[in-house]
Amino acid sequence: MGTSPAALLYDALDNFDRRSAKADENFRLIHASLPEAVEACVDAAGHEFDHFSPRTLLRAASYGQAFCSAIQLALTVNFNGIVYKKCVKPCGS
Repeated sequence: MGTSPAALLYDALDNFDRRSAKADENFRLIHASLPEAVEACVDAAGHEFDHFSPRTLLRAASYGQAFCSAIQLALTVNFNGIVYKKCVKPCGS
């Protein structure tokens, strides 16, 4: 697993699903860049061609968004015939 905020967010979801405390540790590492991590997961989902990866990336984005209520959803991203919302404002703005 990489050390980019998006990779740590994806890893946090995996750890959360396994009920591991490491999920919280990952969130502490990316707290300041959580909006960018959420956006990167949404963008990455648009570049995947199988059905499993986009779903998991979007779950990671949703999981991250749940910890930052100030993320505003405004832009739409259309891929694979599905329209998703994309975060455009960071936490606290």
